[in-house]
Amino acid sequence: MYSLPAYAFIPQDFTTQAALYTHHQYIAGFIMTGDFAHGAIFFIRDYNPEQNEDNVLARMLDHKEAIISHLSWASLFLGFHTLGLYVHNDVMLAFGTSKKQILIEPIFAQWDESLSRIQHQMKFDHLS
Repeated sequence: MYSLPAYAFIPQDFTTQAALYTHHQYIAGFIMTGDFAHGAIFFIRDYNPEQNEDNVLARMLDHKEAIISHLSWASLFLGFHTLGLYVHNDVMLAFGTSKKQILIEPIFAQWDESLSRIQHQMKFDHLS
């Protein structure tokens, strides 16, 4: 399966890939920090509970403990299972039984690629 590169030479330069990923993660972090700060300022300064009775925001704030609890459990579930998968694969590799690793196939990327037929449309033979 081919990767889905945004630019032609990026799949060959792993340093550039790592730098772009880190760069975009930092930008996303700064944007999310600003969003959360502005949301907190709105709730402290401008939110009026009497004016916002029975709308979606009021119902969400009434159930915020349950929402946070469920998000926390989902996050813990995904985190522990991902860690377990990494530990299992590392142990199998350390014991020399790499055939017993649990390999995850990128099924959605494969499906997307088969639909778009990217391997036939893009000819990068001159890059290799």
